[in-house]
Amino acid sequence: MNDERIRILKMVEAGTISTDEANQLLGTLESSPKKGVKKQARFLKIYVEQAGEEKVDIAVPLSLAKAVLKYLPQKVKKNLDDQEINLELLLQTIDGEMDKPFTLVNVNDGPDRVVVKLE
Repeated sequence: MNDERIRILKMVEAGTISTDEANQLLGTLESSPKKGVKKQARFLKIYVEQAGEEKVDIAVPLSLAKAVLKYLPQKVKKNLDDQEINLELLLQTIDGEMDKPFTLVNVNDGPDRVVVKLE
């Protein structure tokens, strides 16, 4: 059993993630390409386009993004929990290796678009 699978199972055991979240992660592991160079994500990239015009295109160093996530106020963490956003899982995903950029959010609403990804 590889390290990623063991890590996912330990997160379920610790109650950090649900079995549904574990199934999604395991499915992603199985569907991800086995070949290729894996590397650590270095940037959280945010791109916003409104009415076909670029409004935001920034790259935040992951070290800064992780630090901010760890020190969010309890009210913000509760709001994220209410929206079923698991910060621990997000931080563990950020720490993992990847073959290619990983899209966290991709929202298209007519001519408006928001993309958040790890590169």
